[in-house]
Amino acid sequence: MFGQNGEGNFGKVKSSEIDDAIRRFESAVFDEEIIESCSHLQRTLYEQVPQIGLYFRTNSLIYDENIMGITNERQNMVFSEIAKWHVEYYYGD
Repeated sequence: MFGQNGEGNFGKVKSSEIDDAIRRFESAVFDEEIIESCSHLQRTLYEQVPQIGLYFRTNSLIYDENIMGITNERQNMVFSEIAKWHVEYYYGD
């Protein structure tokens, strides 16, 4: 989901640090390595791609009314065009 060439990388995240953390996690074998590499990956994602998942049930989407560009709410496709989402704020009357 966050690898530069990942099929689920709908947000178009590009980070060699994230890719390195993913590889480190994937190559971990022993419990201690798995725990440490998973924690490192989580920290890296938190620092570089802070996010809150919006999609939690089939055909359910919760979002702020200022987020525009959400066009594909179909099951399992809600994030497919996330790169086009944007926020619009209105000031005054």
